[in-house]
Amino acid sequence: MIMADSFKLVYPPNATEKEKIELKAELEKSINYLSQDKEAQEILQKAINSGVSIRFDTTELNGGYDPSSNEIMWNPTFSPFIKNSNPTPGNNSSGYLSPAVVLLHETVHSIDKSGKVFYVDANKPLPTECRQYCCKPTFDDRKLNMRNNREEYATEIESRIAKRLGEPSRYTYMDIPTVNVGSAIKPVSGPMHNKANSSIDSEIQYEKDGKYFSEYSYGHPKDVNGSIYLKKLEIQDKNGKLETQKETEFNEKFKPISEVITNYENGRLISIKTTDYKKETITTENIRYSENGSPIQEKSVTDLNGMPISRVWGNAPTQPQANPKEIDWNKISNKDLYAAILSGDTQSRAALAASFAQSDAGMALKARGAELYAEQQAEQRQQAFQREWEQMQEQAEQRRQQEAEQQQSQSLSRGIRR
Repeated sequence: MIMADSFKLVYPPNATEKEKIELKAELEKSINYLSQDKEAQEILQKAINSGVSIRFDTTELNGGYDPSSNEIMWNPTFSPFIKNSNPTPGNNSSGYLSPAVVLLHETVHSIDKSGKVFYVDANKPLPTECRQYCCKPTFDDRKLNMRNNREEYATEIESRIAKRLGEPSRYTYMDIPTVNVGSAIKPVSGPMHNKANSSIDSEIQYEKDGKYFSEYSYGHPKDVNGSIYLKKLEIQDKNGKLETQKETEFNEKFKPISEVITNYENGRLISIKTTDYKKETITTENIRYSENGSPIQEKSVTDLNGMPISRVWGNAPTQPQANPKEIDWNKISNKDLYAAILSGDTQSRAALAASFAQSDAGMALKARGAELYAEQQAEQRQQAFQREWEQMQEQAEQRRQQEAEQQQSQSLSRGIRR
């Protein structure tokens, strides 16, 4: 298992013990995050085997690797802005790369022992620097924007792992836009960036099939459910209307704890699907609307394999669902059939349905019975919802009357004091 202590760690000279603990915790978090990906895990292990050191530097707005000392320089808050320059349709993503993936990029440099070869424009004379450094003329714009073979190698690995982790990816090394920073007298070109609250924070936006996708990932202190990481997805239509929201919570091993998917149609809520991986349940709430705009809600609960557990319409009580595997289809007595018809017990109805399935006449009777039962249930649900709606209206009217009486009383009281 790869841990922060697997690396040689170098802390800032004036770092307090508390700061050292926090920096190490961020590295631990980044390692666990990257280790979700098998290729990233192998790269980290190769770097450890090479004896590489990681120097924490919270002042440098960048990352780096020094081959002379075999040392990675890493800022756990540095989150550069990425704008993918791939001209192929469907690759128009942009966003902020996590500090963890910046660490991965520098780790790739630490295991790449090839000599550096600079790519230069074949349409131009060789730069004078090529007298000192190895250069390779090329007509390939993508290679020119990779700058050299080592950055090309690291960027390509970084890009495919970032994509698998749900982060923005680079088409070339130069897909990090720069801005002028520093003083007015001596401006320095630096990358556009965010200061991340956590080393595993990232953002990505892209367009796909005429819809707009935004994904946000945040690390946070462990909560009561054991979550340390949240991923949020929002999907909007071409007019900017929200269609879907998804939030997934992860534990320290980056295994999902829970997931909530909310869907909208024309600005109105139509469904909420909640998956609880601890309880191993999926709760689905579907909302449809009557002609007067009143919401009618259906709620069902299944296990993770989709087997029913319960189902509720409006305020109807939850009824357990029968497991067909537990029913003895060959032992259905007249008493059971009679009880099923009178009580509407779920398990008895399932057994009755199996009995009907033995003949065409039975199947026809079953189909008609299902229609009548569905009509009856729909009527009962609507009646229950109507009662609930009337109660809410009555309660609201009572509150309005109470508020009016209070206001009248306060007016009288003020009149008496005057």
